[in-house]
Amino acid sequence: MFKVRDGNDSDIKGPERVRQIAKDLLLQPNQPSDFIELKKLIEARMK
Repeated sequence: MFKVRDGNDSDIKGPERVRQIAKDLLLQPNQPSDFIELKKLIEARMK
């Protein structure tokens, strides 16, 4: 399980933790291939 912390070093839990992990992945220059595929699927559904 990932431990996600905010700027005050407090644990982030629940849906907010998942959003923060996704946001961090989006900002990385080298994204995992499965994440890139997931992003493409979501973008296609949003059109």
